[in-house]
Amino acid sequence: MLNIVINEAERAAFLDTLKKFIVGKLGYSLKQASSIDLFSFREDYFTLQFKKGLDDLYLKIGDYSYTAPEQKSIVISRIGFRKSHSGSGTELLKELCKLGQEFKYDWLYIECPNPGCQEFMKKLGFKDTSPISIHELKNSIQEYENHKVVQ
Repeated sequence: MLNIVINEAERAAFLDTLKKFIVGKLGYSLKQASSIDLFSFREDYFTLQFKKGLDDLYLKIGDYSYTAPEQKSIVISRIGFRKSHSGSGTELLKELCKLGQEFKYDWLYIECPNPGCQEFMKKLGFKDTSPISIHELKNSIQEYENHKVVQ
């Protein structure tokens, strides 16, 4: 069995990145972004949660055996933005891919996506609602953005 340990620096990197996203992309103040809840009950995973109005993010980070046994995963349990089609989802996934690569995560998974989210996922290279490798997702986002620029 693989022994996954997530250290404090790794947790802090995810928390800081999410704060920067909330301030820079969603337009909240740093004080509002500091209301992110971080729960860490075990050394092999933690959760981050932010909810203000229609902006709603809930991430599970670490060893989630139902996505990929004994591999590190980033799971988006809830994702919603007050402004749809504004690039927030793509921007968040890009940031999560950067962290995923830096800290050697294998998979990203979106739990129970609604039809609108499934359409978004398909544009970014997800195969139905299955987990996607961080590397594959990063490449798919790059292709998607290059295609958007050409149009």
